[in-house]
Amino acid sequence: MLSFTSTSGPGLKNISVLQPGYDLASKSNITNLIVTHLSRFSIIRFMDWTTTNTNLEVNWNETTPLNWPQYTPPKRNP
Repeated sequence: MLSFTSTSGPGLKNISVLQPGYDLASKSNITNLIVTHLSRFSIIRFMDWTTTNTNLEVNWNETTPLNWPQYTPPKRNP
């Protein structure tokens, strides 16, 4: 289903594309199917996302602090 609200003005904004069975009221960005699939595992590794295999940092002070506002440069993921 495709619907438009508040369409006055130029351009489109606040567009959401949802999988059938999910709605905007849902607080999760992960589908139930993915949660069910991942629940089979006790550990999930994010090696590419955290650049584990190409990590150039050697000391803790070279890593991105946990309070860094984003997971993008100048440093890598925490």
